Order: sequence, then C-alpha cells, then structure tokens
Amino acid sequence: KEGKLAEPLCAQLQGASLNDAQLQGASLDGAQLQGASLNAAQLQGASLDFAQLQGASLDFAQIQGARLYHAQLQGASLREAFVWRADLRFAETSVAWIDSVRSDPTLACNESGTNFICPWTETTLRDLKEEIGRVVPEGPYREAALTRLAPRLRPPPAAPESEEAAIDAWWNNPDTRPHSPTREAFEAEAAKHWQQVGCQPDGAPHIVTQLASRLTGLSFFDPFDPDGPQLAALANAFLAKDCAGAAGLSDALRARLQRLIPPKPPAP
Repeated sequence: KEGKLAEPLCAQLQGASLNDAQLQGASLDGAQLQGASLNAAQLQGASLDFAQLQGASLDFAQIQGARLYHAQLQGASLREAFVWRADLRFAETSVAWIDSVRSDPTLACNESGTNFICPWTETTLRDLKEEIGRVVPEGPYREAALTRLAPRLRPPPAAPESEEAAIDAWWNNPDTRPHSPTREAFEAEAAKHWQQVGCQPDGAPHIVTQLASRLTGLSFFDPFDPDGPQLAALANAFLAKDCAGAAGLSDALRARLQRLIPPKPPAP
C-alpha cells in the first residue's frame, strides 16, 4: 500500500508492506518495523531513531538525509539504496545486507537519458519541500517534517555542516561503512527475526499473514533464496503449534506454507 507523509507515534508496522511509500520527512522514531517491506520507499529526511527494523527490506529505498540513531537493522536488507547523508553511524547493522548503495548526492528518477539516476539539486530539495507542504496539513507536523530536511539535504556545492561532513566521511571510508555478511548468515539472521515477530501473540494473525504471503510468493525484493533452507524453516515455524502469532491463520495460507516444506523421505 502506498503510504502518506505522516507523524506516527511508535507505529506498529511489523511485517507491513510499505513498498513505494511516501514518507519523506516523517517521524518514525521507535517504530516497530520488524520484517516490514520498504522497498523503493521514499524516506528522505525521515527520522528513524531507535526504530526496530530487524529483518526489514529497504532495497532501492531513498533514505537520503534520514537519521537512524540507534536503529536496529540486524538482518535487514539495503541493496542499491540511496544513502547520501543517511546517518547510520550509531545504528546496529550487524548481519545486515548493505550492498551496492549509492552514497553520492543522487536520487532515483524517471528522466530520459539518466539511467534512472539524477543528481541531487536545489530543484530536488524544493520539490521535496513542496510535496510535504501539499500533503501534510499546516501546523507543527508540517514544520517538523520540513525542519528535518535541513541542513542535511542541502545540495552540493554548499558546504555541509560538521555533522553532515562526518556522515559523508563515514560512508566513504571502507573502514567504517558497513560490510555485508555471507548470504547464508544474512538469511539466517533475517529468518530469525521474521520468526520472532511472526509468532508473537500480539497482532495475530495479521503479522504472520503478511510474512507468510511474502514467503509463498517470493519476488526479487524478498530476502530468501527460493532454493535455500530458510523458506522451509520459516514455514515449519509458522505452522508449529507453539507459534501463537499464527492463531487464526487461514487454511489456504497454511496449505501454501505446507507446500514449502519438502516431504520426508520414506522410512527404510
């Protein structure tokens, strides 16, 4: 579902599908986003301090200038994300899949002849502010969203303030920027967090329904190799009697999960 620019308070969005959501300048501090799908979401200038993003997918997301102070990104995926001045210096990124990100001042665009990547300019920032002004009602929420955009997203050649310069240096230093784990370690970590959030009793069966639907209809964005071991492991976990979060899961979805589990070999 396409999101709206908003000010959620400790939003409960575990396992939610937020692909292409427009969340520029939003406050998502402390949001519960474990296992959520935020692929290609627009999070420029958003605040995600202390957000719980374990096992979430932010592939191709635009998080330029976003702040993720002490955000939890274990087992999260940020493939080909746009991360210019996104502050992950104090985030927990262990076993996160951070690969082929763009830390230069660019953004995804649809302009012809650009290979879908455009430079970040004054026009970019102006358009972003106008979008927030159009969608967010006048008042403190709009002012807070606009404030979060500056000065971190001032385009070059404007000299960044000291904090922005430190963020640039962090992304461009191979000794400080995050390094991806092995594919096997990443998938195991992501599966661990999917199981934890899917089987918690709060929100049953909605969270596990979202996650199970993604498991049984994998796309390029989803974190698991269709030929790897984690699909069957998660299917078994979600179908287990002690998975409280699966109470009320539909028979149709249970049947689809069952098909992910290889049949046991015949007894000798």
